[in-house]
Amino acid sequence: MRLDAPPGVVAGRTFVPVRFLAETLGASVTWGGDSQRVVGTLP
Repeated sequence: MRLDAPPGVVAGRTFVPVRFLAETLGASVTWGGDSQRVVGTLP
């Protein structure tokens, strides 16, 4: 699998690309620009 961006560690916390993780689990992902939030929806 290829990630769009590499995972990283910031202040002891691991960050992974949300779209990659969600879509791997079968979810759809949208960006709420007004609320500045990522929304993942499972079928």
